[in-house]
Amino acid sequence: HTMALQDQIARDIAAVIRGNGLALPHVPGSTANAAAHDLYMRGTYQSSLQTADCLRKSIALFQSALAKDPAYGNAYIGIARAHISLLHLTAESPDEGMPRAREALEKAIDLDPHNAEAHGQLASMIYVWDWDWPRAEQEIRSAIRDGAQATTRSYYGWALATRGRFEESHQQFRIAEDLDPLGRDRKSVV
Repeated sequence: HTMALQDQIARDIAAVIRGNGLALPHVPGSTANAAAHDLYMRGTYQSSLQTADCLRKSIALFQSALAKDPAYGNAYIGIARAHISLLHLTAESPDEGMPRAREALEKAIDLDPHNAEAHGQLASMIYVWDWDWPRAEQEIRSAIRDGAQATTRSYYGWALATRGRFEESHQQFRIAEDLDPLGRDRKSVV
């Protein structure tokens, strides 16, 4: 009943705002469904704990969020990042995790072709797993054009350093640091 009440309150607030001539801003990758957002936030918390069990719980929570709102792009990114973290922990094989992560990112991009974080995460997969730097850099540049945040900028800095492009690398790390001075959102994206 609580989630239904939250959804109704969100709809009522939106109706009042629209009635006053104000439009609710659309945040790319987000949702207006309060229940889906709550599940997403719970999934994000579980994912942040970085244990195999918590990562699996996060995937289930992100999937539940998508059941409430199939167009919730950030939930797809959460699924992809959780699968990649499971790979890092060797709790999932690359043959299982990589296709699941890639599929989730492709869904996020299908929903919003300008989803910078989905493009950034996909770029990291293309570089590290497919060994295709030109295509990865193209994805990264697309992400930057669309407003990539600290995680993607930090990844790009790392990738540039591996290519011997140190000045550009330092520039990307500085941008990432400016976007997220405490380093909270600069996670490993590969």
